[in-house]
Amino acid sequence: MNSLLIVAIGLLAGIFSGLFGIGGGIVMVPAMVVLANFPLIKATGTSLAAILLPVGILGVIAYYRARLIDIRGSILIAVGMVLSVIIGAWLAHSLPAGLMQKLYALFCLYVSWTFIQPVEKFKKYFGRMDKNKTLKSSARLPVKNTAVKSGVKPEESGVSTASVMDFKGSQISGTEDGKVAAASQLSDPSPAAVSSPTGGAATLASASNKMEVIPHPHFLALIGVGLVAGVMSGMFGIGGGNIIVPFLILFLHYPAKRAIATSLGALLAPVGLPGVIYYYKAGTLDLRVAGMLAIGLVLGTVVGARVNIRSSGELVKVLYGIFLIFVAARFLFF
Repeated sequence: MNSLLIVAIGLLAGIFSGLFGIGGGIVMVPAMVVLANFPLIKATGTSLAAILLPVGILGVIAYYRARLIDIRGSILIAVGMVLSVIIGAWLAHSLPAGLMQKLYALFCLYVSWTFIQPVEKFKKYFGRMDKNKTLKSSARLPVKNTAVKSGVKPEESGVSTASVMDFKGSQISGTEDGKVAAASQLSDPSPAAVSSPTGGAATLASASNKMEVIPHPHFLALIGVGLVAGVMSGMFGIGGGNIIVPFLILFLHYPAKRAIATSLGALLAPVGLPGVIYYYKAGTLDLRVAGMLAIGLVLGTVVGARVNIRSSGELVKVLYGIFLIFVAARFLFF
């Protein structure tokens, strides 16, 4: 067996882990089956053991410093996973998993559609194209300016200087009460920076709309997410992030980055230990390979977390939606 190949698989899984808040098993299991000729059940158990260690610690630290992680949520989700992961391990050894794999693939495709929102993006794209066409057609129309043609100054033609705006944004003049506000003040959310009585409130409202609302769901909801993720983790050898992140965003209304950070924090604990013990007793676990995978995971997780932090939240959602398409393909065809 090529040790470098195993470490490389772990490295790639670590990047995905830090970027999308997953354990990395969704990358490791199909890679080991296809590239390293592992039996599916053994690849599942080995993957679960590799993500047992706190391989995402560097990524979690990066998210914590960026104030993106919900520590309370991570702890409660981890509790739910510990309670249910052994059920998934038992199902993997006792029941045919083909139906569950197909159902999970359909779920991934649904979540992917929700995250990417292709219909809305097409509408926005074509709407922007129509708007550009309208602006271009308007620009071709002749502009009549009698004041300029006759050589009369704007003041003499009755055109008030209050209606003239500097498009460079250096200043804005012409309020009816004669007040002048600098454009730089309009971008300052502080009330003191806005001279207009109504401008301050409008600017504050605009600034508050841009702030993300931090959710605080009931503890039973978070434990429930962990229970579902634990079953899927034990059954398919994944960390559970593929369940945690969509559930937090769709049902508990977490912002994308916060959901990913919280998921990675929940997977930091040894939540898969009961399932790993079950796989070990069944003889479907390779501890040496699991150790090599863990080395790659540690190195790759921090890279993925840093990429996520520097990316926009909308971009992260789209990337995660595309990633879930590959996850669905894995469960449908591998």
